Amino acid sequence: MDSTNQQNQVSASVTAPGEGERRAIRGYIGQYDPAAVAIYMALDRGDLHWVGVADRTAGIADDLVLGLTGKVVAHQFKTSRFPDRFRVRTLLIGTNGLLRPLVVAWEALRLAHPGSSITIRLVTNDYPSTADSEADGASPHSAAFLVEFKAHPLRSLGEWRSSRWKQLIDDLFAASELTESDFDLFLSSLEILHGTDAEFASGYHLSADGVRLARDIAAILPRLVADKRDKDHWTRSELLHELGWRDSTVAHHVHQFPVGAYVQRNATTEAMLRDAIQRNLGGYVSLVGAPGAGKSTSLQISLEAVEDVFLVRYLAFIPGAGQGVGRGEADDFFDDIATQLKLTGLLGPRLHDQSLHERREQFSALIHAAGERFKADDVRTLIVIDGLDHVPREERPQRSFLAELPLPGAVPDGVLFILGTQRMNLDDIPPAVQDQASMVGRKVEMAPLSREAVHKMAQLLSLDADIDRDTIFALSHGHPLATRYLIEALRTADASIRDGLLAGAWTFDGDIEAVYESVWRGIRDDDKARSVLDYLARAEGPMPLELLVPLSSEAAIERALRAAGHLLSETEQGWSVFHNSFRLFILSKPRLRLGKPDSEYGIRLYRELAALARTAPGESPQHWLELRYTARAGDHASVLELATAVRFRQQFSERRSIPEIYADLRLAFEAARQTYDPLKVFQLLLTQNEMSRRWSVYEQVPTIVSAMLQVGDLDGAVAFVQHAPAAGYDVVDALLKAGQYARARALFQELEPLQQLLSGANFGNPPDQSELRDWVRRAIHFRDPEQIEQAILRLSKASHQESVLKDEQTAEHVADSLRLHAALAAIGTRDNDDVAEIGRQFGVDAALWGYLTIEAGLVAAERG
Repeated sequence: MDSTNQQNQVSASVTAPGEGERRAIRGYIGQYDPAAVAIYMALDRGDLHWVGVADRTAGIADDLVLGLTGKVVAHQFKTSRFPDRFRVRTLLIGTNGLLRPLVVAWEALRLAHPGSSITIRLVTNDYPSTADSEADGASPHSAAFLVEFKAHPLRSLGEWRSSRWKQLIDDLFAASELTESDFDLFLSSLEILHGTDAEFASGYHLSADGVRLARDIAAILPRLVADKRDKDHWTRSELLHELGWRDSTVAHHVHQFPVGAYVQRNATTEAMLRDAIQRNLGGYVSLVGAPGAGKSTSLQISLEAVEDVFLVRYLAFIPGAGQGVGRGEADDFFDDIATQLKLTGLLGPRLHDQSLHERREQFSALIHAAGERFKADDVRTLIVIDGLDHVPREERPQRSFLAELPLPGAVPDGVLFILGTQRMNLDDIPPAVQDQASMVGRKVEMAPLSREAVHKMAQLLSLDADIDRDTIFALSHGHPLATRYLIEALRTADASIRDGLLAGAWTFDGDIEAVYESVWRGIRDDDKARSVLDYLARAEGPMPLELLVPLSSEAAIERALRAAGHLLSETEQGWSVFHNSFRLFILSKPRLRLGKPDSEYGIRLYRELAALARTAPGESPQHWLELRYTARAGDHASVLELATAVRFRQQFSERRSIPEIYADLRLAFEAARQTYDPLKVFQLLLTQNEMSRRWSVYEQVPTIVSAMLQVGDLDGAVAFVQHAPAAGYDVVDALLKAGQYARARALFQELEPLQQLLSGANFGNPPDQSELRDWVRRAIHFRDPEQIEQAILRLSKASHQESVLKDEQTAEHVADSLRLHAALAAIGTRDNDDVAEIGRQFGVDAALWGYLTIEAGLVAAERG
């Protein structure tokens, strides 16, 4: 052998220095790219809860582990620089076969995640041989086996043994060292992706933006593996933080309008609105009415009866929520609409938007996708946008979302925008949108309440039965807000004043401001009493009147309550202005100084409210609001002094609502922008990140709600479950027990599965029967039997269609069960022990009334 050959042999058998490291790096890069694509897709679908990279609980399948809703998917990547053929037998049970290590990984993951199904994915860019033979007949090779294996993922072990692949399956079973039953489960849990299927980016049809964002994920994976915190799992929020991305599955704002316990449905308006929706496939319709006419309430409750729709909401105003914190901004509008549309199962061009242009593009693509879904499935998408008039009047955004409403020609059939507003001719709304939404057949004007509805409202507000209900109807003209004001005025008045109100002292001709002017005339010259209303109009959150005494006087507060108490609202937490229209009315009234409007008056009041909040007791909602009032006063420097990590950390530990913390941070960012303070912006970004991390930890510990309830911290429990609702119904029960019916009702509405069904929030994972039973047992406190029956029919049908019923019960069986549970719950809350009557009210089959009799007996025994 000559020296050249000898040198070649030596170089072939000895790895050159650094080559091992190069191969390792190439291997890691080869697995990080497809892992990043899989992570990206799970993030975009919204079902990723956590991700494991180099996960020590996953054995050989540790390259990537995805914690999805009800499922864990573990990956083993086998990447070749130059892809070649492989034989299934050699790959799985050859000398270095992967079957047994994959079985060990599967067993370990089953132990680590007992409540989840486990999927093992073996991913290789090699391709199966067509030259080997593993069976009789045509195409007995590995490629044919893998085609059949992929096509029949649920085929049982017995069925495989009856196929031509019996020998191969038996050999795999022997090598697995599993029992037959476990091997059967393992086979159905195993996926083998090869060749082009291993190219995740093309397989998932990622857009160019998707590929770019997946590369960003791939870039941070090595950093996660090497992170000094030595974590096996990274939660969704932790991963997004490392990427610097917002969580696109979480809306910036809540878009559920609170419906008061006394509120009555407006059957006429609801019917007209549903008719307009039925007749117009796409574009715009509008619901228009005066302040207090019930627009927001009708939009919240009237669409439950519309079938075959997904419902998306964007509310520019919610009573009691902070204003000027982004609801009018185009960025927030696009983000929150996109979040909800994706929850209905639609996919956009990218997971993460970085500019207004990208958000606009995302919005347009999702609207188009909703139109395509309508063509394919005949399922419509309704997008309710309510409170449009609040945007220019109170929000004053940098870029108004009103200007971003798509032109009617750009809205496909199957997508209908429903606009709620006092008027359509708002400056920022495109003229073409104004014109179409104002057309006959598309514009619905609020009708008055019926006589029966006014009678029912009076009953619910506990008005003296001696007061004539028809007179109330005649005086209020069926206007919901005017009716409520009149009933409240009558409830708190003595006999002589009642008689005067009913005899004509109360006048209402359709203009609610006339009611306010009547009250104002009696208080405008009483500076002290007027200042009480000025404080309440600027207060954010309920105000305990005791806190206002140092700023005014007890006598002045009493005079204000006598004059305007029926226009206010009292809860366990304090007093507030009942309706936003009265708040705006008060704010519009200038305070004169030396004969001229005092431009500094509002600023002084906000500063005084900030001082009040600084010393407010911890149990008061005002306790948190010093920064908020300081921002309203326009004192940017003081806002930045208050906006410290220590302050927000303390508020978080005291269980302030996380959206409220974020709202204050947003005001602090605006103050930093106004003062051109980049250092403070950086500090605020760090604080915001810390709050996000702390909340993500809270979300992983739902049992914290039980602890809060044990110590009587209802406020903290409510704040928690509004954004992590796992134990929400327990909090509803606690609120009812504490007599806080209005808060219990508001929380119940947020949790209600019918709203989740309409919004698509449970898309692909609808509520199971136990969740529905939890719902119906509470529904009897807030819904009448007819409403409960309608909801039961919708929910049971949806559950059955989504194959939630593992025991193949019919939708009617589910409905019967829910009716029975509703009746059982009703027995425990009513003095009426007529079992037959309760059974009939809730539609319970007479054959099941025996269960109601037993329950009635148990309740009677408990009551003694």
